[in-house]
Formats: sequence, C-alpha cells, structure tokens
Amino acid sequence: MLKNNNQEVLRRLSRRSMKAERTRNFFAVLAIILTTFMFTSVFSIGVSLIQNLGIMQIRNQGSQSTIWLEQPSKQQMDQIRKMQGLRAMGVQVSAGSRKEASREKTVALWYYDTAEYQKNFIPAISRIHGTYPEKQNQIMMSETALAVAGVKKPEIGEKVTLYDGDREETFTLSGWYRDYIYGKAVGLVSKEYVQKMGLDKRENKTLSISAKRGMKYSLYKQLQNQVSLDQIMAANGVKRTQAWGSSFSEDQNNAGERLVVVAVLLAVGVIIILSGYLLIYNVMYISVTKDIRFYGMLKTIGTTPLQIQKLVKKQVWHLAGIGIPAGIFLGVVCAFGIVPAALHALAIGGNDAMPSRIQFRPEIFVATVLFSLVTIWISCRKPAKFAGNISAVEAMKYNGQYQEKLRSHHTKRGGKIRRMAFRNVFRDKKRAIFVFASLFMGMIAFLAVDTILGSIKLENYLETYVPNDYVIYTGTDENNEQMKEQKRSLETMAGELQKIPGITSFRWNRTADIVLPFDEKLYKPFLDTDQMIAQEREESIKFYRRAQEKKNKKSMYSCPVISIGKDDIRKYNESAEKDQRIDEKAFEEGEICLIGTVDTKEQAQQMKGKTLTLVERKTDKESTIKVGACLTSMEGFEIGYYWMSMGAPEAILVSDKAISRITDDPGSDNMILNCRKEAEASVTKRVKEIVKSNTAVVNTTIKSEAAKEFSTSIMTMKILGGGISGILIMIGVLNYINVMLTGVFTRRTELAVMESVGMTKKQVCRMLLWEGGYYGLISMGLLLTFGNVIIFLFARAAKTMADYAIFHYPAGVMAGIAVVSLVICMIVPGVVYYMISKESVVQRMRREG
Repeated sequence: MLKNNNQEVLRRLSRRSMKAERTRNFFAVLAIILTTFMFTSVFSIGVSLIQNLGIMQIRNQGSQSTIWLEQPSKQQMDQIRKMQGLRAMGVQVSAGSRKEASREKTVALWYYDTAEYQKNFIPAISRIHGTYPEKQNQIMMSETALAVAGVKKPEIGEKVTLYDGDREETFTLSGWYRDYIYGKAVGLVSKEYVQKMGLDKRENKTLSISAKRGMKYSLYKQLQNQVSLDQIMAANGVKRTQAWGSSFSEDQNNAGERLVVVAVLLAVGVIIILSGYLLIYNVMYISVTKDIRFYGMLKTIGTTPLQIQKLVKKQVWHLAGIGIPAGIFLGVVCAFGIVPAALHALAIGGNDAMPSRIQFRPEIFVATVLFSLVTIWISCRKPAKFAGNISAVEAMKYNGQYQEKLRSHHTKRGGKIRRMAFRNVFRDKKRAIFVFASLFMGMIAFLAVDTILGSIKLENYLETYVPNDYVIYTGTDENNEQMKEQKRSLETMAGELQKIPGITSFRWNRTADIVLPFDEKLYKPFLDTDQMIAQEREESIKFYRRAQEKKNKKSMYSCPVISIGKDDIRKYNESAEKDQRIDEKAFEEGEICLIGTVDTKEQAQQMKGKTLTLVERKTDKESTIKVGACLTSMEGFEIGYYWMSMGAPEAILVSDKAISRITDDPGSDNMILNCRKEAEASVTKRVKEIVKSNTAVVNTTIKSEAAKEFSTSIMTMKILGGGISGILIMIGVLNYINVMLTGVFTRRTELAVMESVGMTKKQVCRMLLWEGGYYGLISMGLLLTFGNVIIFLFARAAKTMADYAIFHYPAGVMAGIAVVSLVICMIVPGVVYYMISKESVVQRMRREG
C-alpha cells in the first residue's frame, strides 16, 4: 500500500474548520487563556509570597545569622569555618553608644567585618546608599539614626556630630540604609575606629553565624557537640563559660506560614487543572459531537482514524498557540502590574518588612506552558479519539445524544414538562456530571475563601494577641555602666509616658535575676520535656549539678521571674480549666505564683502546690513562693524578650509585691499603656517620640497599627482569593453556557418536531427553563451537602492557621451564589432557544433533513 501524503490537505481542512467554528474557537481560546492566566498569576504571586516571607523574617531578625557565640577564639573560628552547614560567619564588635546634641537620644555604634556586613547584614536591610566605612572618621547610619542625629536630607560626605558625654565626635557620612528593627538607631563604624578605641579584642567580639538552607538545626547541634567552650570574663567581672545564642522560634513561625502558602498553592493548582480540564474538554467534546457527521463523511472518502485525530488536535494546538501566550501576558500584567500596585495602594511594602514586589522567575513561565500544554493535551485526547473511532454509519445517525434505549413513560395526565426537563438533564450523563463538577468547584472555591477569611476576624485577633493599646518591650545590657544608664532612661521614660494626656492606665512589669537551687526531683516535669532527648537530659542534669557544686551562678539552674498585673490573672482565671484556676488574692499578696511551661496536664498537676526557693543572683537574697498553677502555654500573657535555660521553667510569673520581696533592684520587662479612643492619634505620636532611640527599648507594639496591618492583609487576601475563586466560578458558568448553547443547538430538530406535534413555544421555553433550574438546584444541593462538609474542613484549617479564628458559616455569600447561579442557569437556555427559533418549524426541520 502506497503512502498517501495528505498533510497539506489536513492543514487546509483544519484552517477551514477553524474559520467555520468561531463560537467554538471563542470558548476554547477563552478556556485556555483563563487556565494559563491563573497558572501564571497564582504561582508568580505564590512563589514570590514564599520568598517575601523569608525576607521579612530576616529583616525582622535584623540579620541573616541565627546563631551567636560571645568572645570567640581564633581556634574556635577556624574550626567553625570548616563545617559543611555553614553559610557565612562574621564578627560584630560593639563600639558603645553616642548621644545627639540634646543628649536625650542615643545612637548605638557597631563594627561589622566584611563577611558579617556582606553576607549576614545586607540581606536584612534595603535602600542602601554609599559604602561601608573604611576610614577612621567615617560612619554609615540607619535611617532611624539619621533622624536622631537631625539629618533630614543625607548626602555622602556630610558631617555628623555625636557626643560621648562631653566629648564631641564628628563623623563623615559614607552611606545610609533602611533597617526594620523598630526604634533602633545604629551607626556602623570602620575597623580603624575600633582599633583606635582599643575594642579590637576577643572580649569585645561576637561571632555571628548563618547556616545554609535547611541546615540551621543540624549546624547548631554540630556546633554544640564539636566546638569546645572556653571560660570567659563577663562584663560584670564574673568568670563564666561561653554560651551559644540562637533564634529559631521566628524561623519556625515563618516556616509554618510558608507551609500554609505551599499547601494553598497546591490546592489552588489542583483546582485550576481540574477546572481548566473540564472547560477545555467540554468545549472540544461538544465541538466534536457537533461536527461528527462531517468526520463521518471524511471517513467515507478514505480518511483514516489517525488523520481525523490529527485534524482535531491540529485545531486545538492552533487555539493553544493563541490562548497560552495571551494567558501568560495577562498573568504577567496581573502579577507584576496590578497586584503590586494594589499592595502599594493598600499601604503594604512601604516601611513594612514584608516586601510587595513580585519576583520574575523564568521557571514559573516554563512550568506554566508545560502545565497548560499537558492540560490541553489531556483535554483534547478523548474527543479526538472519539472522532477518529466512530464509524461512518454511526456518525451519520449521531444526533449529539447517547444512543441508548430509553424507557417509555406512561401517564394519564399527559407529559409533565418538569419531568421531561429532568430526564433531558441526565440524557447525557457524562456531560451533566462535567457541568455539575465545574459549577460546584467554582462555587466551593469562592465559599472556601469567604469561610477562611470570615473566620479570621480583626476583633478576635486583637483580643487574643494585642489586648492592650501599647506594649513597650525593654531589655538592658550586661555592662554595668550601660545597664545603670539604661535603667535611668527607663525610669525617665516611665514618668513621661504616664504624663501623656489621654492615658487611662499604665503598668510596668518588672523582672528579677534569680537562680533556682537545683533539685532534680522537684523540677522533673521540666527536665522530662519532649524538646530534649535522653542524652541531652542527662548532660543537662550533670551540667547543673556541677554548676551548683562550683557555685557558678552564671551557669546555675535558673529562669526569668516576671511580674504581671491583676487584669492578667483575672483573664487567666476566666479561660483556665477549673482545677488550674488560682486564688487571685493569694497571688496579689505574693504567696503563690504561676510557673511554666510543661508538655502535659499531668506534669502541670505534679508542680501544683510545690514550694520554690528563689535566690537573687547578685546579693544571694533568698525567698520562697508556692506554685499556684503550672502552665502548658504562656499565651495570653504580655511577656517580653526573656531567655530560657535547657530543661528549666520558661518563666515564673509573680505579683508586684512578690517581685519587691525577691529583689531590691528589679529589671524591666515591659510597659503596658491604654488610652481613650478619641486621644489615640495624639497618644501614638507622643509614645513614638518618647521610645524612639532609647537603647533599652527592644520593640514596641501599637494596637492601632497592628489592626491596620491586619486589616490590610485580610483585604489583600480577599482581593487575591476572591479574584481567583471568581475566575473559577466564571469557568463553571462558561462551561454551563457552552453546554446549554451547544445542547439546545444540537436538539433544534428534536425541539422542532415537538413543536410540530402540538407543543407550543411557550411550553418549550418552560421545559428549557426547568432544565436550567434543575442544573442550578442540583448544584446547590451538592453545595449544601458535600459543600458543607468541605466548608467545615476549611473552617478547621482556618482554626489551625490562626488559633483566634471562630467558625464563620458563609450563609449570605451562599444565598447570593444560589440566586445568581439559579438566574444564570434558567436564563441561558431560553436565550439560546430564542436565537434558534426565529425561523418556522418547517424551515428548521427542512434544514436538518
């Protein structure tokens, strides 16, 4: 048999079919554009969001490093430099602090070596101008430090004057940058400067370490196990052992957020694939069934099944060549134009640590093209196969419906139009299922977004995490002179805060620096934590025993002691279980305390009623207090930045009377303020002025700003989530319109015959109206059954993502979707019938004949 090269004929047939099927082309190209558009925009935004969360974490930390070692030796640094998990290792040196002209505000001076500045510090800052200082008199300042120094329009080479007591120092500005540590005014100085000041010594250095991606914990363990720690002299003159510092908690929180984003992206990706597949498949399947007689006639003149499949696929790939580039273009415009503009308009990404930029990732566009091509290939494969395999005789008899034997329906009251309509809906079961699935997925996506965002309410968030109007977290340095100066500045700041007009309440939570005489039996619930393996537990016990024997107070078993107020105890008792509530009066008198945290309720019960001995670290002053309750979580308490020893309590919470009895020189944990609503703006402005550049202020939480940021984030999620789910609903509606348009068109002969035997146009319209109504009602039935289960699962997911979430059933949105979908479902069939019924019954039957 000779090979018949008819590729040109197939191409010509494909082009002519394309010209003849303009309606099909419109729906197919629209389906491909929507699928590609959603792939491009969703994954560009999603991947950028994951990266931006990582950048935000680094910026909030103030450095890429997560591990620190004070006073490192050259031998230790050489050993660490060889470790595989190491990303970068740099050295920091504190050069003290300087005052501005009024002597009220402070600028902290630091020296970073090249590795620290370039590898660990630059990722945490932005808007860098100029270069790092090289000469002795040069300085590089943060924007906050420039404001403190009174520099409004900085220029390279500008002179900046700072004061060390009465001594004046003039620096030359070599550069400036924006950081994201609230209230910290920092100036970076050169190596020559610290050498001149005599600070380039081991006792002034801190080693800053960052790990490679995914290796933070393994590197930390490796450092603990392999690097020997030395005895060093602390700033207060006490000899002690070096200690590793780390900050992994924020990393864990952001890792959780990134996992949520990845999970959402995967879920949305699956929905996009299914929705795109359903729409493209439906368009092509309906197109093939509509032209099946044409394909049958091609077979009668010798066209093979493979050639017919190629003919169908050529048309699809031609449409893909139009739809995919258009979809990618729209996705790029949305992801890189509309979304960043919307985020900026909503005030995200200005001074906020979370960037609003969408990053260009070529792999996303390659993946989008591949995903789209695979979706299109899967979607057109079955219709093409159907067109190629049907015989010429079957094709000529095919009328767009499955050729199955129908049961007779007898009734004494005549044919009921609504029953006829119901049977028509399920005549082509596969097509009906596709339409229901497409409508259902679009609606459930929209409702899921509304359920999650409706459950995460501003009021619940503020009540749980930001109950007070202002919380100023504080901390003091170990250096005795700096500590005294910082304590004086805190006393002054407390007085100024209380004098602000509009303040309704002020509370200062104090701390005590104590050690706990080590008692393995007493503190067993804390030593038996899941956070330590058996070997670590044994090593910790030996360490604390040895420290107690040698009376090494710096290494002895200890934890922070922090005072809390009456309102905190009242709120605790309101939410605590009955057996965990405490006597408020006894707590206020300093007789009992709260201690935490342990892993289980059983461990908490073991600690209840036990007597603790507290010894002040500096003076050896001893006091005792009973445990009123042991906590499994510190949530709900306004507790600042405190440290924690391995296998020791996280904190002991006491009253003001108790803290006064425990120590004569309390430290500062935080200051809590509340104000009148009408005075909020003026109070906020004054609070910022007072706390700015106070080196003892670690962070400040302002309720109104937290509320604004939260509202903005929710609005952004509503715009993005609503947009995506709106497109999915559009795909479902388009699927339905396409099915009804082609379904009514392929049944035009049947409808003409029904009219010829006495059925009026009004009755036909009523039948089609019922058909549309059944589509809408059945879709709503699915939504109210299976949909409610899915909504409940999404509500549980919202509770997992945010513990303050309260289940929100989207009754209003569901009612709105029900009405709109039912109206669309009922209107479309009537409109299509009106379009095809303008001619007489005879003309329509003759054309089909």
